[in-house]
Amino acid sequence: MFPNLNAPPTLSSRRPSGSRRPIAIDITLVLVYVLGMLNFWTPILRFTWPPANKIAIAAMQLIPLILMVLTARARWGGVVRVILLPAVAFGLPVGSCAVIECARTRSGKDLSFELIQEVRLSEGHLGIYRTNGGATTSFGMEVWQECRLLPGLLRVRILWSAYPAYTVQTRILTPDRLEFSSPAYEHAEERVDEVKLGRFWCPTEH
Repeated sequence: MFPNLNAPPTLSSRRPSGSRRPIAIDITLVLVYVLGMLNFWTPILRFTWPPANKIAIAAMQLIPLILMVLTARARWGGVVRVILLPAVAFGLPVGSCAVIECARTRSGKDLSFELIQEVRLSEGHLGIYRTNGGATTSFGMEVWQECRLLPGLLRVRILWSAYPAYTVQTRILTPDRLEFSSPAYEHAEERVDEVKLGRFWCPTEH
């Protein structure tokens, strides 16, 4: 007998439940990208090994391209490509710069974000960094409050920055007040700033 073409599909002919898996992958990639970009603009977590930070930034810029490939055959793939184009346009130069900066690291030392000094605090420590964007830029200084959460991973927040600047002196006024002074450098005048520390949960450094 010929099969009944009008009969409803059997269980064996239905789409397997695993077909929804790519959607879960897409959502996961979007969340990783959004959280990664938020951390890029307002750092919260940072690796202690400098090249790892550059590698993470470069890898994150590949996510929009991966999403374009995964959704290429979807009915809504064209809409996704239009939405992702700005992210791809932004990510190509950012990822390329991250790769170049990673290549500039020597023995794990980041020449574009060089750790100059660490200062112990009641909650965590200060990381004092000198920034160097290359021949077309000046040096700058940034002071971060940091805490080692796990081996190789820091919790961080930016406390103070100056550009252009070559050095900064740190003075602890009280347990919750710091003074940062940076001498005149190039066209920038001397700066003296007082910063109040907020709560900074640090379970591993006291």
